Amino acid sequence: MNLKYITLLLAACWTMAGCEKEAEMETPETVAYAMFYNGSVGFYNKLGYVLVNNLDSQMVTYNSYNQNALGAFNYASYRKMHPGNYLVSFTDTLAKRLTNDVFSLEAGRHRTVYLTDSAGYYHTVVSEDDVARAADGALIRFLHLSPDNGPVTLYIDTEKINVTEDQRYRQISSWVKVAPNTKPGIRVVMEKEGVQTVLTRKSFALEAGKCYTLMLRGENNPVDGDPNKQTNLSGIINQ
Repeated sequence: MNLKYITLLLAACWTMAGCEKEAEMETPETVAYAMFYNGSVGFYNKLGYVLVNNLDSQMVTYNSYNQNALGAFNYASYRKMHPGNYLVSFTDTLAKRLTNDVFSLEAGRHRTVYLTDSAGYYHTVVSEDDVARAADGALIRFLHLSPDNGPVTLYIDTEKINVTEDQRYRQISSWVKVAPNTKPGIRVVMEKEGVQTVLTRKSFALEAGKCYTLMLRGENNPVDGDPNKQTNLSGIINQ
């Protein structure tokens, strides 16, 4: 057997092996992304659970998401899930269902489901989290999760964020671009009869190219007087 024949035979075997391997390769899996956030002060220092399609999915406490406590700002922590419809339930420690809703998750899309509570009546709020980033500014939006505070408006320093004007409980604003700022004075203001009251003020760096969800949470007058449950501002860096 001459050298040329051996070379051709080896090349043919290599090609056949490659074709067979390629034929066995699986199509990349498409996924959807979901995050679950507990915005109910009734869960401060208490455990609850998220059930997805009636199966235990994760533990949640007040101001936590996907098993992570939320500080001033954390990068969003999304779970990868198959696209489709899901029954999502928030429960208490006795596995009593507080909410029971069906949500659709689309391939490649990001959604967040928030638990809210007003006088013991639990609800969910859902946000669509996909937005194109801005290279020259920060994108922000505002979510009102404080049940005993009335309509409020978000300010950055002295600038009113118009898309948040007179925003009510369980409402979420559209995204808006703001100038980057390393130490902005982010204020949540309630206005009544021309008098402005600042409910909370914090300073978080807002960086160009990033997207932030700012959340007013807690209660103005917690029933048990716990200061850890009082009105505050928190947030998630979505991108």
